[in-house]
Amino acid sequence: MPTQQVPQQQVSTPASGERALSCTTAGPARSLRLSRALRRRLLLNGGDDCGSMAVELAVLAPSVGLLIGFVIAAGRLSVSQGVVQAAAVDAARLASISRTADAGQRAATSGAEASLQGQPNTCSTYTVTTNTAGFAVRVGAPAQVEVTVECHVPLANLVPGLPGSKTITKTAISPLDTYRERTR
Repeated sequence: MPTQQVPQQQVSTPASGERALSCTTAGPARSLRLSRALRRRLLLNGGDDCGSMAVELAVLAPSVGLLIGFVIAAGRLSVSQGVVQAAAVDAARLASISRTADAGQRAATSGAEASLQGQPNTCSTYTVTTNTAGFAVRVGAPAQVEVTVECHVPLANLVPGLPGSKTITKTAISPLDTYRERTR
């Protein structure tokens, strides 16, 4: 079997006082010949930067991961605040269409519970406070019902492993029908 001859490449050595810039790749080591001005510039700026991309990635990857985690947590917290606000609005509306103050309080509590139930990443515990003083106002005068929903959101629901909780408090006001009979 005949052997093939591979042409030999001429490799020049760097002049005295200079060093050859080379990076190893997946294949055999290759010498990178650069112009004298470019070599000087590279040597003055820290020289050979082989492998610096891997170091940059190793330094930046955790930082970018943390940044993405905080963005996700902020987004989920914002959604949780919207859910609690919607629960307060629903509760206030249900309380305002009730005939009595006691029925308004029960309706507000059950309305907030129904609104918060089944929502992901929301309250571990919550309290509903209903101000039904508007039911005592005489018919013909404007009156309102105020409902405050306080919700404790575990931060571990937002970002796994994050300790603690965040308290979200939202208040909604709904007017009572001015000319409908009401009883305290």
